[in-house]
Amino acid sequence: MAIDKITTPAVTDDSVTLAKMAPGTDGQIITYDASGNPVAVGPGNDGQVLTSTGAGSPPAFEDATVSYPLTNFSSTGIDDNASGNVMTLAGGSSTPSIFFGTTATTAGCKYSFRGTFYANRGIAMDSLDGSSTQVADMIWFAIQGTYNGKIAVGNTSTTYTSASDYRLKENEVPLSNGIEKIKLLKPYRFNFITNPDITRDGFFAHEVSDVVPEAVVGTKDEMETLTKVVLNSNGTIIEDKIEQADWNTGKANGKYPNNSTWVASKEVPLYQSIDPAKIVPLLTSALQESITKIETLEARITALENA
Repeated sequence: MAIDKITTPAVTDDSVTLAKMAPGTDGQIITYDASGNPVAVGPGNDGQVLTSTGAGSPPAFEDATVSYPLTNFSSTGIDDNASGNVMTLAGGSSTPSIFFGTTATTAGCKYSFRGTFYANRGIAMDSLDGSSTQVADMIWFAIQGTYNGKIAVGNTSTTYTSASDYRLKENEVPLSNGIEKIKLLKPYRFNFITNPDITRDGFFAHEVSDVVPEAVVGTKDEMETLTKVVLNSNGTIIEDKIEQADWNTGKANGKYPNNSTWVASKEVPLYQSIDPAKIVPLLTSALQESITKIETLEARITALENA
């Protein structure tokens, strides 16, 4: 008896190979339609992603877009479902900028991050809120919601402040022995190894930590071990936490220089730093003590002169 229909029980396991399937087009994907019948999804273009619209229609290759939680992402800005664009991307190769609070580059804009104001000047944060004569808070700092400092700018100055309100403090006692502590500090004139032509005045952090430990961050001669490190030809670090296979791929596609090297680990110094503002109260105490001594000596001299 002739067989005009192949049923599932009649098909031996693994007997249907790719060679037995009907030919298709390079890049096609097989899926199923709403009726459960196999259909082919046509190949997409370079850079497109496979997008699903849910049950009832086959997936399709489409241009990658950002749709949630943003309602619009384009060259003019990003919309947050509110009253309009709240972030604008603008500028060219010389002055790329991100403006917050407006679709325009100036009017109504609160702040902007700019690639540069002038050539090779780094990143600029610009407050465009209000007049040029008022003080604008650029960055506020907080820990778990508690304010502890900010950076503000005026027409001709920048201020860096730390929270110092009396309501944040307790267990206060007068500072004493300022002169004795100041005498222990050792100021130097020096240059940094990387800038031999620039002379600076300052301290060595580990020496300051013996006198004003709260002014120093870090530990003397502390080291850190980095893992899976890519090094430049001169031994400087390009990147860490990179698998060796990814480094090899990166060299092949130009991400890393051909003369770069990969090492499983590398020790690097964790440099100490100083907050000079922490020394100011000690200087104030020392000055007040000196003034008291001077006034006492002046009074004694006056008494001797009048005797």
